[in-house]
Formats: sequence, C-alpha cells, structure tokens
Amino acid sequence: MHKLLAVLVLIMVTISTTGCTNTAEGAGRDIEGMGQWMQDTF
Repeated sequence: MHKLLAVLVLIMVTISTTGCTNTAEGAGRDIEGMGQWMQDTF
C-alpha cells in the first residue's frame, strides 16, 4: 500500500513540474510514459 502511495505521489510531482513547462501534447507524452513505466514495473 505504501509503495502504491509513493508511486502516485511521484507521478503527481512529475506531472506538476513537467506539465507547467510543456505543451499539452508534451504533457500527454509524459503521462503516457509514466503509465508505460508503471505497467512495466508492476
């Protein structure tokens, strides 16, 4: 449970820091990349 919470917090921080500087398309690619990473990891 704690691992899942830590991953979710990491994703939220990553999105908030990269989403501000990227276009909507770039942010979408970042989110897609994080989703792929989560599938590969878990």
